[in-house]
Amino acid sequence: MSFRLRVLLLIFFLVATSTAATAWLTLRQASQQLTASAAASERDVALAVDELGDYGQVHGTWFGIDALVRSLADRLHQRIRVVTEAGTVLADSDLLAGRGHIAGHIAIVEGRSHGRLDGGVRAGHERQYRAVVRRVGLHVE
Repeated sequence: MSFRLRVLLLIFFLVATSTAATAWLTLRQASQQLTASAAASERDVALAVDELGDYGQVHGTWFGIDALVRSLADRLHQRIRVVTEAGTVLADSDLLAGRGHIAGHIAIVEGRSHGRLDGGVRAGHERQYRAVVRRVGLHVE
């Protein structure tokens, strides 16, 4: 085997090895970032649900929720959209910011399943809460 052929094969081997190593490192880093992003997303949803639920408990109404939705969207860098079961939009951070409708990932959260909106309202606010909930189209038993 000639010297030139050996050098050519060595160069080919080095190029193939470095390409494979670069592909593996890129895949590994992308996988780690995706995993971290999913965990952060779950934390963001939990935080938003908690704060929105607390707002519903304290105020007994969704009126005025716009300020909280804007604040959550700014802090979490996520779109926050509050809708009734019938699909009526109560607040949407993109619309509030004047961006219009932007398609993207949606996390659907059933407020009643978290025990916050139907069972945790203080007695003094219960009547007002039920009236407001009926007005926006939610079912209350």
